[in-house]
Amino acid sequence: MSRTVLVADPNSVAAVSFATLLRGTPYTFQGSVAHGKALVDAVWRLTPWAVALDLSMPDHPDTPGVGWVAATAHLREIAPWLKIAVTCTPETRNLVPAALAAGACAYIEKPYAKEEILQAMGHLHADAAPMTFYVRARRLSRKLQARYLRGNENPPTRRIALVQNVSETGVCLKSEEELPVRTVVALEIDLPDRVAIRGRAQIVRANRNNDGQTEHGLAFVDLDNPSRDRLRQFIARALASEQYSTAVS
Repeated sequence: MSRTVLVADPNSVAAVSFATLLRGTPYTFQGSVAHGKALVDAVWRLTPWAVALDLSMPDHPDTPGVGWVAATAHLREIAPWLKIAVTCTPETRNLVPAALAAGACAYIEKPYAKEEILQAMGHLHADAAPMTFYVRARRLSRKLQARYLRGNENPPTRRIALVQNVSETGVCLKSEEELPVRTVVALEIDLPDRVAIRGRAQIVRANRNNDGQTEHGLAFVDLDNPSRDRLRQFIARALASEQYSTAVS
């Protein structure tokens, strides 16, 4: 089956952006729709491989209940072959867990990044279990420098890495070495105010990239209250600032 993607989004600019980022990839933009009735009609008429469904998409008087999260469950009923990735903004990201529970298998946050669209499409293509939703994770346009120390090393060696994403519960860290899952590290992260937060975190995932570096997902296991408060404040500022863009850990 051809990997065609229908974009369901009331924002035409966002739909064009998604289509542009699909160029030159294994996935083909099949068109866009802006409300529930048009979505149902297009799914029957075009039989797309996947739908990128924005969680702000409204209902239509002719198809009540085919907007927002309800559209996910409705699509699963009428088109069980269809693969669904939901898209969201900071205002609608709280709806992502419900959409994943209703039958979506991937999610993409706005503004779009090509690598994240491809990650979501690849997840759909692999027929994998639904992505894990990370609470208030932020992709950073300006990466934060971090240092980590493996507890089982003798002598201990402090290494430098870059923080890609950050949330109140963990971070995504990019480094040259690949750390085994379940490894616990002592971690320091330099926030923009140049005062580091310090704690301990455990590796929960490790993905080797084509550039030879590895992206690690880390969950905090020990973070003192002052560090946690400063991290929470940083994330709150990031939510309100155009300096940082939206994404997932």
